[in-house]
Amino acid sequence: MVFRLYPLFIALLMSAPQLAATARADNLFLTGPLSACRSDALNHCQRAGLDPLQLRSAYRGPVLSLSDKTLDQLDIATSGLDTDTRPWLVGALTSIAQAHGDTDIRADEWWDEITARPEVGARLSPAQWLLIQDQLEQPQTDRFGTRLTTQGWPEAGRTPHAAALLRTLTDSLSSGTAKTPLMVVLTSGNRDPFAASDGALALFDETDLTLAWLPLDASLQSARRAHQCSELERHRQRVQGNAERARIYPRKVADQQRLCLQPERGLTLLEQADAVYLADGDEARYLATLLTPDGNDTKEMAVLRRRLADNTLTLVATGRAASALVAALGAKDEGFARIRLHTDTPAEELLLTPAPITMTLDSDTAWSLTEGSGAVAGRGGLWLYQRPTRLSHYLRQGDTLNWSDAGPHVALNDAGTPQNDGQDAPLIRNLNDSSVLAITDELCRSTQRQALGRFGHEGKAMGAVWTLDQESRFGSGKDGHCRYINVRLDVGEAGTAQER
Repeated sequence: MVFRLYPLFIALLMSAPQLAATARADNLFLTGPLSACRSDALNHCQRAGLDPLQLRSAYRGPVLSLSDKTLDQLDIATSGLDTDTRPWLVGALTSIAQAHGDTDIRADEWWDEITARPEVGARLSPAQWLLIQDQLEQPQTDRFGTRLTTQGWPEAGRTPHAAALLRTLTDSLSSGTAKTPLMVVLTSGNRDPFAASDGALALFDETDLTLAWLPLDASLQSARRAHQCSELERHRQRVQGNAERARIYPRKVADQQRLCLQPERGLTLLEQADAVYLADGDEARYLATLLTPDGNDTKEMAVLRRRLADNTLTLVATGRAASALVAALGAKDEGFARIRLHTDTPAEELLLTPAPITMTLDSDTAWSLTEGSGAVAGRGGLWLYQRPTRLSHYLRQGDTLNWSDAGPHVALNDAGTPQNDGQDAPLIRNLNDSSVLAITDELCRSTQRQALGRFGHEGKAMGAVWTLDQESRFGSGKDGHCRYINVRLDVGEAGTAQER
């Protein structure tokens, strides 16, 4: 059973004597995007495994009102529009309500209607439409007046991997300690961190963790720097890109207001946490939360960095938040500064990333690191490119990726023998139409020792060449993707010599 900390309990916790945190099993637990089943992400669920009653009583996304009363109260200045735009906007929204047949409309359906009307959708920027959506959104409550919240059912997911990774994480946090671990949750990377907090907390509803959401985001940091905590709404609109959240989440917005005025509340909570979880969200928003405009640590980031170095804290991040965390750690740590972590990135961007070390984590895949010892787990794999040595690797479940000052050390666990399909034709492929794994999968099963991938970039013809030598190793994968280590990869403009 999960325990959630509400404001009163947070206040009691922070007034309690400080206890020395115990060393955690994992220092870092980074994943690609998680396909976890939640009531607001039913595309990741096996519907047959859901309780209809629970589903009906759960939050499934914003519901908007296009009634005359709501449209009359619309403040178009919030979206940066002038008064001359109001008649057109009200007319367009009224037309959508008429086509829908109801003044109440789900946000996803509303966006479908806008997209189907290019002359309407193109009139405003996506950011302006989102601020209008916030003003149209209506509170959702049950018959007792209680706000509906996102519900999580990871075990009912379409694939078992997200649930398995969450179990691995929670088991790791609980091992070796008699107390209930405290996990602090951040949703700073989301445009609406208040709504996102429900979904992030829901992932751990069935775990033995104490959870506390910290309403820290870039808008709060902006208001603090300007000594304008009383004007948080304006900073939320300008920095985070949301509006009128107090109308939908009054309690959460009040918590953020208190945190703005009392930074020590958040710092104390971070000092007491066993883990801090950064839920998937925009990388730039996270960096604006964790770092100052001149690239230094915020007070909160300084606590995370120190406790990570002391081995008293586990940092967990999923999706784009994992990229942001690595970048934030790299602001003061030379080891992390060498890494650029991607999640689900096109081949062109991966191959041309200038960082000394490029990594990408597939969906529902984790890389856990404990005092330098690391392992890969989950559905997909971790792709790694060491640009100085021009060595590329793709690691999967059970393979190791250890880390030291000298850099990464990789090893395949039970490499196996990929089946050779007898293909001996030259391997020349167009990378614009496939991932970097498609061509190495063919190389893995071929008698060839080299493969060429072609792609275009900024009007230039580019090429990537994979070459095998005596240090290269392949291993089979259950779904067809070959694992491999030490495959040389040269990238450059086609027809030019590689820089040595």
